Amino acid sequence: MKILRACTVGLLIIATGDIDAADRTDRVRSLSYSVAPVYTRLRAEARYFTPGASAVYSIDGLTLDLVAVFTAMEGGPLGTKLRDDLPMTFRSSMSPAEIATLHDALVTQPGAVFASFKVGAIEPATLAGVPGFRYQFQLLRKDGLQLSGIAYGAVVSDRLYLITYAAPAYYFEKNLPMAEGMAKSAKLGRARRGAAKPEPQEEQKSEGERD
Repeated sequence: MKILRACTVGLLIIATGDIDAADRTDRVRSLSYSVAPVYTRLRAEARYFTPGASAVYSIDGLTLDLVAVFTAMEGGPLGTKLRDDLPMTFRSSMSPAEIATLHDALVTQPGAVFASFKVGAIEPATLAGVPGFRYQFQLLRKDGLQLSGIAYGAVVSDRLYLITYAAPAYYFEKNLPMAEGMAKSAKLGRARRGAAKPEPQEEQKSEGERD
């Protein structure tokens, strides 16, 4: 059997349960997932693209493709409010369409880099072995660049887990197999004692990111 390339390793995990030695496993709270070695984990520089994401990854760079992992607890916000007066509270009773609206409010809030968000098809899907949802979306950056996106989510024990991927058209198609592989490799389980906590994104904003 031929060795599959890294871009298909996420799908290989689902099919066989085997993890390629070149991949690593990252964890956000009780959600773990496989990360292909082509990904770089971003830090503070992603704050105004994916406010408050627990983890953010890119292959070609911050402005070209982003995979973000979000979690939200019952009664808490999804991500980070850049302004305290924004209503972005997660409720476990929310429908997938309402969660997509929450995602919209997060990434298009004042101070973020996106001007508009349009949700597309919403359909049932599985995340981390539990029933969830999948939706497509379109983003328009304030500089006029349009991005395509896809999100996988599930609500488990009153907590939302959401993995999103967005990129301009060429990069979206090029990196989609790896982004979906990450989402499809997700598993739920107790966090290991002493496991590293997600690093919060720093508060600083560069001059180029100011409105």
